[in-house]
Amino acid sequence: MERLTRLRVSGFRSLRDLELQPTALTVLIGANGSGKSNLVEFFNMLSFTLSGSLQLYVSRRGGGSSILHYGPKKTPVVSAELVFEDPKGTSEYGCSLAFASPDRLIFTDEHVKFQRAGESKPFSKTLNVGQTETDLLALAEAKGNATASTVARVFLRRLRGLQVYHFHDTSENAHIRTNQDVDRHRALMSNGGNLAAFLHMLQKAYPAHFDRIVSTVRLVVPYLKEFDLTPDRLNEQRIQLRWRDRNPDYEFGPHQLSDGSLRAIALVTALLQPEELLPSLIVIDEPELGLHPSAVGAVGTLIRSASAKRQVLVATQSPRLVSEFTPEDIVVTEREEDSSGYGVTTLRRLTKEDLGAWLEDYNLGALYEMNVTGGGPQ
Repeated sequence: MERLTRLRVSGFRSLRDLELQPTALTVLIGANGSGKSNLVEFFNMLSFTLSGSLQLYVSRRGGGSSILHYGPKKTPVVSAELVFEDPKGTSEYGCSLAFASPDRLIFTDEHVKFQRAGESKPFSKTLNVGQTETDLLALAEAKGNATASTVARVFLRRLRGLQVYHFHDTSENAHIRTNQDVDRHRALMSNGGNLAAFLHMLQKAYPAHFDRIVSTVRLVVPYLKEFDLTPDRLNEQRIQLRWRDRNPDYEFGPHQLSDGSLRAIALVTALLQPEELLPSLIVIDEPELGLHPSAVGAVGTLIRSASAKRQVLVATQSPRLVSEFTPEDIVVTEREEDSSGYGVTTLRRLTKEDLGAWLEDYNLGALYEMNVTGGGPQ
């Protein structure tokens, strides 16, 4: 199984110069403002970049100056390196983005490298510079250099396998609550905007997985008995997340689900989807948001189960969720100030030795709540 084994990010928001070595399960803990969400947000930027929409991402986030660490005067360039390993060898993707007028980012470096297992000389390719969007997409389609285009396609597949799920927007007009295109079901969208269509596909193509999702949803949303995922009879290309309770004579719509219930349904679906559909790296920011404590525990169990199949990275502030994991899963995220007063994010992976005898009397969640683990308010 291929894994992301090293991530280095420099100049992105509070991530002045940060390195992470993800394991099967990486749980980021830390106080508000420590930088957990900035690390998750980097993966979100990467997703936009690989769809050819970097500048759209930059404009939505307030421009390039808002993305760079303390602005372009302090940090003119953001850079990143991602290293993947599998039995075939080691792959690396790297890029640098510089501030440019009018408040955007352009590529000043983009490269790929592949070291096949057992071979001494790696294949490396430096892409174009000065462009506003990634050159990886064009290289993947280029003719005349089969090796380079093949490597580019492999990297696109690997990088696109890094999926951020953030089901925070459950407002009245959120896509997750509205009519959806029934055919938009290839993959669960990062915001759950095609949840009804995706569940409808699972019901038809993966009935055993669908039944497991429904039975698990009932544990965290006990008033929900079943979904009614019949496309709209007046427009069979549209579908809504409709459901029933124990009264068979009344059908509810998505606007009659609480925010927490809707997020729980989306999380359960994301974590219990068929293995062949699972992203290679699942990134979830604050999965506990709006959930009952018992539901948080169930989500923790699902996260641990998913990490046996794919890499999972979670950012959380929930002691209840933290109690579901081991010390080695935990990466403590803290905000420190340098000699000039600039705030920077630091990472520290926890070990059993760090906690010593505390583990004999307290679970990990309680130790986080007491700030024994670190990652609490300063």
